[in-house]
Amino acid sequence: MENYINTITQRQIRHTMDSLLEGVQIIDFNWRYVYTNTSADSGLHLHTMMEKFPDIENTEVFKVLQHCMTSRKEERLEIEFVYFDKSVKWFDLNVVPVDEGICLMSLDITAHKVAEEKLKKMKNLYAFISQVNQKIVRVENEKMLFQNACTMALEFGAFKMAWIGIFNKEEKTIKLVEQCGVPQKDLKRFEGAYMVNGAQAYVLQNNTYYICDDIDKNPQLGSWKPFAKKNNIRSGMVLPIRKSGIIIGTFNLYSTKVNFSDKEVMELLVELAGDISYALDLFEKAKYHKIVEDLIVSNENKFRALIEKSSEIKTLSDIEGRLFYVSPSIKKVLGYTPKEFIALKSFSFYHPDDVPMLIKTRKKLVVTPGKTVKRQVRLLHKKGYWVWCEGTLTNFLDEAGINAMFASFTDVSERKEAALQLEFEQNNLTALINNTEDLMWSVDTDFKLITSNEPFDKLMRYLFGKEILKGENTLLCSGLSQEQQKRFKQFYERAFTGEIFTEVIYDKKPIERWSEMSFYPIRKEHEIIGTACFSQNITTRRKSDLKLQQQNQELIKTNLELDRFVYSVSHDLRSPLTSMLGLISFIEEDSQEKETLEHIKLIKNNIHRLDNSIKNILNYSYNNRAELDVQQINIEKTIHDVLSSLTDVKAADGIIFNVRVKEFIQFHTDRKRFTTILENLISNAIKYHTENKTDRYINITAVTDKEKLELNIEDNGIGIDTKHHEKIFDMFYRLSGEKPGSGIGLYIVKETAEKLLGKIVLENTKGHGASFTLTLKNLL
Repeated sequence: MENYINTITQRQIRHTMDSLLEGVQIIDFNWRYVYTNTSADSGLHLHTMMEKFPDIENTEVFKVLQHCMTSRKEERLEIEFVYFDKSVKWFDLNVVPVDEGICLMSLDITAHKVAEEKLKKMKNLYAFISQVNQKIVRVENEKMLFQNACTMALEFGAFKMAWIGIFNKEEKTIKLVEQCGVPQKDLKRFEGAYMVNGAQAYVLQNNTYYICDDIDKNPQLGSWKPFAKKNNIRSGMVLPIRKSGIIIGTFNLYSTKVNFSDKEVMELLVELAGDISYALDLFEKAKYHKIVEDLIVSNENKFRALIEKSSEIKTLSDIEGRLFYVSPSIKKVLGYTPKEFIALKSFSFYHPDDVPMLIKTRKKLVVTPGKTVKRQVRLLHKKGYWVWCEGTLTNFLDEAGINAMFASFTDVSERKEAALQLEFEQNNLTALINNTEDLMWSVDTDFKLITSNEPFDKLMRYLFGKEILKGENTLLCSGLSQEQQKRFKQFYERAFTGEIFTEVIYDKKPIERWSEMSFYPIRKEHEIIGTACFSQNITTRRKSDLKLQQQNQELIKTNLELDRFVYSVSHDLRSPLTSMLGLISFIEEDSQEKETLEHIKLIKNNIHRLDNSIKNILNYSYNNRAELDVQQINIEKTIHDVLSSLTDVKAADGIIFNVRVKEFIQFHTDRKRFTTILENLISNAIKYHTENKTDRYINITAVTDKEKLELNIEDNGIGIDTKHHEKIFDMFYRLSGEKPGSGIGLYIVKETAEKLLGKIVLENTKGHGASFTLTLKNLL
């Protein structure tokens, strides 16, 4: 009976265990399955674990089973089990020691785990999307947006890698602009030409996202699989990024999970890509448009935040005009605190002259909800002066959340002053333009009059009997000859090409008139729209110029005749003098009478004096009429040649001549004029020397460089009193004394030096000699 009962009990237990949803397995101490219920794999019975699951000894699960087998303590854990067909299941495993060994009770929790994993995944995605949207609100540019999106993908979305690329559609390339999780050495893999059949090309061609749930099973990703395997990337998603509705790039997300994306996941990710694209549109608009304050939110706090940050005065008042809100900017513009301004009586802060207009405007406005009017008014500053303000008044009495008359004022005092100043300047300019005898007018490219000044209109009335009205064709004016019409047409058309020019015009009819006309193109941006014309009556000046020109020609003719006369007379005078000197020399040789010889000496001196004067006149005439004959000058040789011609003079006896020349650069000038200067200066130095001195000298120094010659002639003769310095170079100026002279020598020196682009300077004191410094330009 007992055996029967035991058999019945065992059958009941087996039936009960076979009907359990849990799998039950009993494993003996040799790791052999001695019992498996129907929920467990019946193919395990009487096989060892090692036979069914090779290499199981190296798993964490086996370590737990082994610990329970040896310690005889109950264990519980959740495991992920991979079958031979690569399918995966999750089990809740309870390991209990029994007499035979251990009993494994396993409950399939795969569905629970999948749901839990999906919940976790969705939670991560929501956190990811939430974080990106929060950053969208805060970031200020595209770079920061992309950077945060990639970072948040790994930090909150649990993705392995994330990168954003921008297309160059012309070159069919994509450029990585931001990334997170991509190894530095692999960055180049994500740049360059995209594959024709690749994910990025798919997004562009189909205008939608691309997903790969299992990279290992996708034959089109053969070249990419080694990289994915190395970095444990199992699946990927490529989301289009748009700007103004056009795909400009992709947001690329890689996961370590197979089949990461499902319909719900993709809907969230597509929504995220749309949010990023929307932010890009906002950034784009911010580049080209100034955001205007035309969105008034229904919430009063938002409205206050908007208006209080503005530099404009903003007020809210009730239907009676009583203020109940004033923005803080009132302090900066009018000097009041908001509280002080609200306390003022209605309309008391407006200029009395503006109040009637404001009351009338307000009455019309309160019956028209939403209407806005614009006005310029004067507001009273706390310090007592008036401030010009321009503002708008809008009826928001029926607007929920506002229910007030909204006013916004801007200080336009500077603009008003500028406008008044501009008006003054325009009036002043008009007065200046009209208060002149010069003609001013402008025409458009159709030759029609744009504007003109009063002298122009007056002349038109005088010449043609009427003014040319604005908009009338200036070429069709009655009274203009065909020649004048053609001339003005040519002038206007030249100006329309952009040329600025001036012409002198002579008209004999209807009145004789010389005019100097200037034409200036009028531009509007890059287009020439007309020309401004300026005409000055130069008839009187022209006649004076012609008369002066005639007088100059007569003067030139007279000077030329005078030069020829002087030259002719000088030569005619020198011939008799030379003959006289020859005859006197015969008398001087034959006569032994002392008195006769004295008289001959006086005659000779006077002849030489007269001859020197004639020479000077010839030099002066030559200097005036002859052109420069520039050639290289040997300065030292020229000085010695002049000295040779002068040292035979008796007055030169006993004078020591010291010549020092430094020619660093070859000197070029007119040889004859240079010699004339030397002859006059050295002969004067000899003539005005002190006869009784024993150490008489004349020092001549010269230095040349690329620019000039500087020559100094210094003596220790009688010198020249400083009171004569200013006049010593004047024509016919002579010093009183015993020494004879014509008074023209130093004048010729100065004139000749200036002709050679130089100058002569005297430096000395009376009784200590004279020092003349000659500076001449090197005429290379």
